[in-house]
Parts: sequence; structure tokens; C-alpha cells
Amino acid sequence: MNKKIIFLISIPVIVFFIFLVVHFSFLEKVQNIQKAANNLRAKQVIASDINYEIIKVKSLFVQVPLLSNNKQTLQFNISLLKKELNKLSYLLHILQNGGVYEKIIHLNIVGKKLFKKRYIYYKNSNSIEAISLLPKVKFLQHKIENLLVLLKQHNLVNINEIKEIKANRRNMVIFYKRLDSVFRRMIEDSNRLFYKTQIELNKLEAELKNKTEFYSSIEFSMIMFLIFIFIVIGYIIIKELTLYNEELQAKLYIDELTQIYTRKKLEEISKSENSILYLIDIDDFNEINELYGMDVGDEVLKIVAKKLQKYNPNWTVFRVSADVFGLFLDDMNKMKMSIEDKVVYLKQHIMFEPIKIDEYDIDLNITMSIAFGENALNNAFVALNIAKEKKLSYVIFQSEEEFKAKIEYNKIWQKEIKLAISENRIEPFFQPIVDHDKNIIKYESLMRMKKIENGKIKYIAPFFIDIAVKTKQYEMISKQMIEKTFLYFKDKGEFSINISYIDMESKSIKELLDYLINKYNAKNRITFEILENEEIQDYNIMKEFINYFREYGVKIAIDDFGSVYSNFKMIEYINPDYIKFDGSLIKNIDKDKHSYLIVKNLVNFANEMGIKTVAEYVHSKEVFDTCVYLGIDYLQGYYISEPKQNIK
Repeated sequence: MNKKIIFLISIPVIVFFIFLVVHFSFLEKVQNIQKAANNLRAKQVIASDINYEIIKVKSLFVQVPLLSNNKQTLQFNISLLKKELNKLSYLLHILQNGGVYEKIIHLNIVGKKLFKKRYIYYKNSNSIEAISLLPKVKFLQHKIENLLVLLKQHNLVNINEIKEIKANRRNMVIFYKRLDSVFRRMIEDSNRLFYKTQIELNKLEAELKNKTEFYSSIEFSMIMFLIFIFIVIGYIIIKELTLYNEELQAKLYIDELTQIYTRKKLEEISKSENSILYLIDIDDFNEINELYGMDVGDEVLKIVAKKLQKYNPNWTVFRVSADVFGLFLDDMNKMKMSIEDKVVYLKQHIMFEPIKIDEYDIDLNITMSIAFGENALNNAFVALNIAKEKKLSYVIFQSEEEFKAKIEYNKIWQKEIKLAISENRIEPFFQPIVDHDKNIIKYESLMRMKKIENGKIKYIAPFFIDIAVKTKQYEMISKQMIEKTFLYFKDKGEFSINISYIDMESKSIKELLDYLINKYNAKNRITFEILENEEIQDYNIMKEFINYFREYGVKIAIDDFGSVYSNFKMIEYINPDYIKFDGSLIKNIDKDKHSYLIVKNLVNFANEMGIKTVAEYVHSKEVFDTCVYLGIDYLQGYYISEPKQNIK
């Protein structure tokens, strides 16, 4: 999440925690004051009851000697006096030490005779210390002890006869009069205790009221401030989240590196039934990152994106994945060229010139796919995978029915290839390569499959090679082709065979070539033709293979040169003896100015490099004459001779 948003959220959270700390601090102080006030109320009740008990005890001191006319009355009054003295002692004990006082209040209510109320008194409270209660408690205890002594001295506790009561009445009256001042002082002390407690209680209640109002006003101000903070911060956060959401949307729909639309945007807009989508995959992009570094790789992606935007103004450009770009048009009627011409157009502007970054000149190859309609993106990826798997320049997505039919077709040819291998029906045909005077220099060996249909022998061109590769039968047909070619030229002149990257990877084919070259002494008579549009996965394997056989005197040619607008990296790695121009450049060279200029420049380049040139697909005299005029060294095609099974 955005750091600024986190910081803004933290402000009200911090203020809220400060509010909680202040609130609980205030609450604790108020609770302490309330606790002290409750303690004083309990103390006040105890002081009031002590006063009341002292008055009752005083009254009983009069009642015992003066009003006890018989033994039963005297015993009752003495037990009552003891009871009240015990209660007074209990109250004083609570007042001195603290404790729970359960006061019983008698009621004149039918069905409920008494009511119990509990008071908890804490000795060590501030209120007790404030009024210096302890000396007065000790004084009252001392007075009670004196009363008990006097009672015992006058035998009022153990009296047996009423006569003795009457005989001692005079002494008791005198004792009572002496105690009159004592009781008066005790009552004054208990009253003082009560009123001092009341004064302290009033102060605490006033303090509690003031502080409660003060704390309430502060908390109200803090709550209002907190609400204000929440409103302000909330507004800022909403604004920031809106901006953040816009940034996320931009990141979601705009690629950060190339500043073009992302796949997410393409998925949302590619819903038109009449739309068309091109996917453009940069081949071997990982090698660019490894050879030149990630920064250079990023620059390559930026340049490709700019090229696509510059040369396709009516199309929407997308970065669909790491090294795959998309060109989307919502209405096919807006297209100004055919689908195939658009493929050529894209290749011209992406691949024809190397990309220059610092001191590097980087050549690109691309693989493309085309799909239509609402499900164009998924279909385009399906077609792109097929193009990569079959090493094709581009593939147009076919309908599901067409795919099913193609699968069945491939199954049939898989069986046919297997049967042809077992029956040794892979045959070489030979097409001559001539100089300007049509003198045959060498022959190229071309693969055919022998097949008997309706009692007639047919030789089928090698369209089935892709199926053989996919079904892992290619190595067997390649071996049959190589063995029969070497056998045919065991005592004849020069010849060439096509070598694929799969052949170069195969240890058994390498050993077979090694054996046949030595067996038929073909070291200086054979040329390996390497397909220029072949997907080379590891250039080191290719380089090692070529260097090994070059030591034998084997010549190397790049076949179909220019089919993908000349990846000059092949020349750097192979250092070929020949380059064979692709038929797409040659077939209309007498009419197509574009092809003419490309071949002319490539011939000049080859001459500068000391490389011989070969034109294939020479199908007419006009094409032948044009190639001769441009200085192409050797020529090959149906105008000279079609491929034949037997040659002179």
C-alpha cells in the first residue's frame, strides 16, 4: 500500500490511542475520588451508628442501676448493655482496622421486617488520614474499658439480689454522675467524627463534580478533535486512494517499460466479432538478455514497441507478455493490405535493419500468429505455439473443425511415414546447380517419398517433414536420405544435402556422416546446406558441428537466405562458402523492384565477404537473365531442370 496512505491512517489511530490513554487516566482519577467518597460515606454511617450506640450505652447505664426492680429486668438490661457494648466495640474495630459493616434496618412493611445494607470501609484511605481518626478511636476504646471496670467494681454484672441493687443505687447514681462528663465527651467526639467526615465528604463530592465536568469537557473536546481528524484524514485518504487507484489502473493497463497497453487492456477490448489480432513474438529473446544484458534487452523491447506504434498508426499496440507484442484492429474493413502483406510489412520494419544500442548491432527474428473475432487472443496464442513448434514464420488460426481435420490428417501421415521407413521408400531426387553458361557445377539432393497409388508410382515432395519431426520419425527418414545420396554419388562429382538443426543435434547422424564421407571419399565433393529460417536453439552446437566437418573440406551453404530478412548472425557463426537466396526473393525479381534491390545489396555484401551466391526458384528466362545481370554466381530452378531421380 502507498506509504503516504499508511502514514495518514496512522495519525487518527495514534490520536485515538492518546484519547484512550487520557480517558482511562481520567476514569481512574474519578474512580479513585468516588472510592474515597464511598469510603467516607461508610465512615459517616459508622460514625453515626457509634454516636447512636454511645447514647444507648449511656441510657443503659442509667437503666441498669435505677430501673431494674427485679432480677430478670436487671439481667435483661445487663445483657442488653453487653450487646450494645459489643456492637460499639465492633464498630470501633471496623473504624480502626477497616472491614465490612452490614447494617440492619428494621422496616414496618408487611412481608419484609428488615433490610440489610453493606458498607465497606478501607482504613488506609486518604480520607481517614485527613481527619486524624486514630487518636479518637483509641480514646473511645479507653472509655469503654473504664465502663466495663466500673460495672465490675459495683457488681452490676454478677448481682444476685435486688436488695443489693437498691443498697448500691446511691453509689450507682454517684458513678453515673461522674460518667456524665465522660459520655458527653464521647458524644462530642463521635459528633466531631461525623461532621468532619461530612465536611471531607462534601469536599470530595465537590471535587468529584468539578473534575468530572473538567474531564468531560476535555474528553468532549478530544472527541470533537478526533472526529475532525477522522473527517480530514478520511477525505485525504479517499483522495489518495482515488489517485492510487488511478495509478494502479495505469499500471494495470499501461506497460511500465514500453508505455504501451498491457494484456489486461487487450482482454477487455478484444470482443469485436470483426476484429483481427496479430501476435509478434521476438525469437530467442532470452539469448539477447544473456549476450547483451537485461538493460539492452529492455531497450530492444522499447524500440520494437516504438516501431510498432510508428508504422501501424491505425492499430492498437499491446505488450502481451515478456517478448510478445500484439497489434489489434477492431474492424477488419479498416485494413489497407492483405493479411499476408501485413506479415511482410511487419517483418520489414522490425527485422530488416539491425537495432543499434550502444556499440551493439542486434538482429531480430520474429514469429507471428493471426486470429479473428471475440476469442482472438486465446486463438492467436494457440496459433503462435503451432508456429514455434513447426518453425514457421507465421500461422493463421484455423477453426476448431479445421484443427480436428488436421489432427486426423497428421495421424494418417504418421502411419504413412512409419510404413515408408520400414519399406525403405524415402528416395533422393537431384536438381542441378549451374553457372552463367548453364554448366552443371553440382546437384542438390532433395527428399521424396515413394508411394504406389492405383498401381502407379508417385513421388511425394517432403511436406511431411514437419509431421515426422513432431512424431520423432525425422531421424530415420534423414538417415535413409543421407545414405542413398552418398551411395548415388559414390563415384560421381559434387553434391549437396540439406542439414537441419535436428541433424546437427543427433549424435548418430553425425557419426553416419563421418563414416560415409570417409567411406566414399566425399570430403571435397559435398556441401551442407543449413536452413536460414531454421530455429537454432544453441548456436554452439551448430558451430561445433560445422567446424568438425569443415576440417574434412566440407563446404557450407546457408539455404533460404533472406526468407526472414537476413539474420546476419548466421553468417557470423557459420562463415559460409555459399548463400542461397530464398525463392520468395527470386521468383519475381524481374518484376518486383523491392526484391531486386534487396538481392542486389545482398550480392554486393556477399562479394565483399568473399561468399559465393546461389539463386534458387529460377523458373523463367527473364529471372535467369536478371540473376546473371546482378552477378549471382550460380542458379537453380525448373527453368534449368526439375529434380530427377536419375541424372547423367
